[in-house]
Amino acid sequence: MAYSYQMKEQFSTTLNTESPIEQSTFNDFQFVLRHNIIKQNGLITVIGMQFTTRFGGLGNYQGYRFSYEGKLILQHRLSENLLLNSNFSLEHNDEIDYTFGRYVFSFGYTLSDRLSIVAEAYGNADDKAIELFFDGGFGYLLSNNLQLDIYGGYGQNTIEKSDITTTSYFVSVGFSYRINTRD
Repeated sequence: MAYSYQMKEQFSTTLNTESPIEQSTFNDFQFVLRHNIIKQNGLITVIGMQFTTRFGGLGNYQGYRFSYEGKLILQHRLSENLLLNSNFSLEHNDEIDYTFGRYVFSFGYTLSDRLSIVAEAYGNADDKAIELFFDGGFGYLLSNNLQLDIYGGYGQNTIEKSDITTTSYFVSVGFSYRINTRD
């Protein structure tokens, strides 16, 4: 569940939380501030910054401290239908006193006026390991203001200096609704 408000084209804020299907609880809450600094101009890419703080949560996800994340957002339209996104961030979690980096590289392609697809490689990195995950999905515009999103992903990583391998999968379904308040 996310509540987002875009104050100007260059600046937006979001309050977000998730509730896992198998539990009657909420993950941590996230407060996000995003600022688009530079628009694409020829070879100059879109540059933005995002600052996120996570706090709280209920039930199994209850937290007592904050985590903070600063993110550099880069986006470049390679053709009329193909978009490249890159995100690089650093996050610190107060609860476990842990700092790590995140990265995302994704390609989005518009197939038609209503259908788009995305493929993404992403992960976390710290002084011990670099994780790599993959996901992909599509968005289908049901109307001018309502979009259906379906994503799935996979990751298999071996913990450094051990024989432990972790595998993860996910499937996500969501809807986005645009509220147009401009006259």
